[in-house]
Amino acid sequence: MKATRLTDQAARADSGVVTIKATDWPAVPTVFFDGSCPLCRREIAHYRRSRHADRFAWVDLSCDQATLEVHGLSRQKATERLHVLDASGNWQIGARAFAEMWSHLPGYRVLASLLRHSGLLPPLDRLYNVFARWRSRRRCAGMASVDGKRAALAQD
Repeated sequence: MKATRLTDQAARADSGVVTIKATDWPAVPTVFFDGSCPLCRREIAHYRRSRHADRFAWVDLSCDQATLEVHGLSRQKATERLHVLDASGNWQIGARAFAEMWSHLPGYRVLASLLRHSGLLPPLDRLYNVFARWRSRRRCAGMASVDGKRAALAQD
C-alpha cells in the first residue's frame, strides 16, 4: 500500500484513494503508522473513519518502505513511536504526533489545544514513551513466538 490521501467524502465511501507523490509533501500532514501492529491498526482505522481524515496522507510502514526512504526514516525508528510529518515539514513524534493529528480532527481539536497549551504534553510524551517500549517488547515477543510456531510446523 502506498501513502494515500482520500480525495473527498465520496471517494472515502467508495474506498477510492489517490497516491501522494513525494513531491506533494509536506502539503498535507502525513501520519506514519505501524500497520503490522493490531493496536496501532485499530486506532488509525478509527481516525481514518473521522470526518476530515482526507486532510492527511496515511503511510502504513509495514508495506511502504519507499516512503520511509524518501524521508530518511528507518523502519525500526518509525515503528517505535507514532510519527507525523506536519504540513510545514517538521516531524512530530510520540504525544506531539497525536496532538498534531488531533488538531486537524473535529472532536479532538480541543484536546490537542489543551495538551499543547497546558504544559501536559511533555509528561504525556514521557508516559507514551514507556507505553511504546512496552508495546514494542510485547509485539516483538509475540512475533517471535509466532515465528517459532511456524518453524516448528515447518519441521513436521
